Amino acid sequence: MLDKNQDGRVNETEIKCMLDKLGIVLTDTMVGKLIDQASKRGDRLLSEDEFLAWMARQSVQDDVMADLMAAFSVFDKDRNGYITRDELRTAMEMIGEPMSEEQLDLMLRATDIDKDGKINYEEFVRMMI
Repeated sequence: MLDKNQDGRVNETEIKCMLDKLGIVLTDTMVGKLIDQASKRGDRLLSEDEFLAWMARQSVQDDVMADLMAAFSVFDKDRNGYITRDELRTAMEMIGEPMSEEQLDLMLRATDIDKDGKINYEEFVRMMI
């Protein structure tokens, strides 16, 4: 399906065509970066094994991101896109890790990169990873 010229490897054009058919629109630059990440030989061609290995890594990354989003949702009780100090306290108690006021302060200072007094999703991901 993917290897149009049946040479055992897929090139940038073949990958872009497949992605377009799946409704995934990527620029040529993005497809090039995808190939650079996946190609072990650096020849801008992917073997079936390289392509499948890349897809498996993407699948694992997608699973991790879905898990992180679910965890963030547990903390963000009011669904406003931020974890407040109170939400953090409640969530930590809920998972059996109650925190003192000092511990909450330390966690917020370490996590709240933009210093707005709450944790957004990006800050949460950085904390968890």
